Amino acid sequence: MNTFNVAIVGGGPGCMAIIDMISSARLRQLQMNLIGVADRNPEAPGLQKAQSLNIYTTQDYHDLFTLENLNLIIELTGNSAVSQALQREAPPAVQVMDHTVARLFWEVLRLEEEKIKAQREGEERLKAERDQTAAILDNLSDGVLLLTEDFRIENVNETCLSQFHVTREEVIGQKCFEMFFCRSEPCEQRFCPLADLSAEHVRTTNKEYSFLRHGKPVYYEADYNHLENIQGNGSRWLITLRDITNRKRLELDLQKSRKRYKDLFQNAREGLAFFDDQGKILEVNFALGHMLGYATHELETMTIADLAVRSSKAILEKHLHGLKILGFVPVEMEFVTKDGSIVPVECQIRWVQDDNLFQMMTRDLSLNKKLEEATRAYSEKLEREVEERTRDLRRSEKEANRQRKTAEGILQGTPIPMFVLNRDHKIAYWNKACENLTGFSADEMIGTDRHWEPFFPHKRPLLADLIIDGDLQKIEELYCGMHLRKSSVIEGAFEAEHFFPHLGKNGTHLYFNAAPIKDDSGTVQGAIITYQDFSERVRMTEDIKRREAFVQNLIQNSIDGIIATNEKGNIVIFNRGAAQILGYAPEEIIGKVSYQKILSPGTAKAVRAAFYAHDYGPVGKIVNMEVQGKNKDGEAIPLRFSGTLL
Repeated sequence: MNTFNVAIVGGGPGCMAIIDMISSARLRQLQMNLIGVADRNPEAPGLQKAQSLNIYTTQDYHDLFTLENLNLIIELTGNSAVSQALQREAPPAVQVMDHTVARLFWEVLRLEEEKIKAQREGEERLKAERDQTAAILDNLSDGVLLLTEDFRIENVNETCLSQFHVTREEVIGQKCFEMFFCRSEPCEQRFCPLADLSAEHVRTTNKEYSFLRHGKPVYYEADYNHLENIQGNGSRWLITLRDITNRKRLELDLQKSRKRYKDLFQNAREGLAFFDDQGKILEVNFALGHMLGYATHELETMTIADLAVRSSKAILEKHLHGLKILGFVPVEMEFVTKDGSIVPVECQIRWVQDDNLFQMMTRDLSLNKKLEEATRAYSEKLEREVEERTRDLRRSEKEANRQRKTAEGILQGTPIPMFVLNRDHKIAYWNKACENLTGFSADEMIGTDRHWEPFFPHKRPLLADLIIDGDLQKIEELYCGMHLRKSSVIEGAFEAEHFFPHLGKNGTHLYFNAAPIKDDSGTVQGAIITYQDFSERVRMTEDIKRREAFVQNLIQNSIDGIIATNEKGNIVIFNRGAAQILGYAPEEIIGKVSYQKILSPGTAKAVRAAFYAHDYGPVGKIVNMEVQGKNKDGEAIPLRFSGTLL
């Protein structure tokens, strides 16, 4: 396209505007070249501007007619007489545009320029939003997969690639069962919910999986969400993989602890019972049922007062409130068996405030009058187990396993409470789970800097604020008391845990993870923070401690001497009652001596036969026998022995 040579008559503001547009290349699509300016006023701003740009200037517009290759004269004086004179006097090859047409022409150009600018800004904004969404997806602590309806992997976040040690090139386009399970055909229905799942009727489902990783089991919870016809390209399955290994290990530990508690409760020699503050029996062990001639299920339909007679019955029937106030009472009572016989017993009744029930330990005095009362020391081995389990629980709380989904719909649909701050510390996203956790709606929070309100009574920076600012010193200062640690999964992220008394009715224990959101250049553009309510885990931990404390109490307060061995016959429990009978200090025995040392040779063989042969019945039955023990001085002591093989 040839250059269009233009001259202007009138050096006012309009002339200045055209010179600015031409010199800044805003009219480059017209290939316009300004070659002359005329104005009678030598001080006209347009005339002076043209002179500074080495453009030809004159005070007589007739001089412009002599310019070589002039194509167009634009009249900007606003004077009709000047416009008419130019129309008459201009050379035939030169076109004249008066000020009215020029104003319309420049308005059209301005509108087109604004349209192009708006389109360019929209494209830049869309790219920024897409980049931010991709950054959020890759900073989630959960693995995320996007599958087509034929199980092909269409997209995957960096967390998932890291979890399964694969690259994006290895995964995209592959079928999920080929990539992750090395299968040539889809998984069975029992293993994969998608194998027989109709997207027309089911929008979301979940399933737990376990795998072996480095020889150890790991557990994942998979959420399957159906996404309807995305952008006209068909439906998709969104799969979120959440590592729940620590939670599952905690559940297994709790199950083992409950089983140990149940074994100790049911196999205790003393009669044990739980009953509420109205006297209704909640649970009893076999020993109490055997003592009174009832089956355990029969006792659990009765009240505690039904077991007693005379003054004992009155205490258990009318004075339970007084026992509550005392907290713990050792007392001798009279119980009645199923056949009506009176049994003198020694009871230790304890009110457990946290569980709102009574514990009762009962000993049959008619069988044990000749034995001295004693208390038991709790096993050092059990103490070590409790300490190790507590350390394991603390380590398990370092899980960093939730952040956001790939788009706003994914963010809103995840069950993980989370929100996103932009670089101005304003809330960009606030999902449904966060609404449920905090009680603050997204409508009232998004666009504000009120993200501190659900967690603290006064304004203070959250972990996400400090990550955006890069203030590591402030992070250490404010969060050092909240089990702060760097994330092992995401660079620049931190994890912490804390009890927030202002969150929820009775306060909430939260584990939270905050990570930076960076653009392609590595500049922090915001931060994402996720929360995990582990109040139930704290409650389970306290439940374990209470039950283990109860077991310890049984051992410490037992009236009989009690000895326990490991599978090799070495003594691992030796209470004060046993120490008093045999003359040994517990530290002389525990872990150092076999049970055979405290029995005569013949008695040791009889005891072994009672447990491992059939002289006294099947293995596991409670064995009662008269034995000859040996005290520290080597003297024979007649003992009544009751035991069982655990």
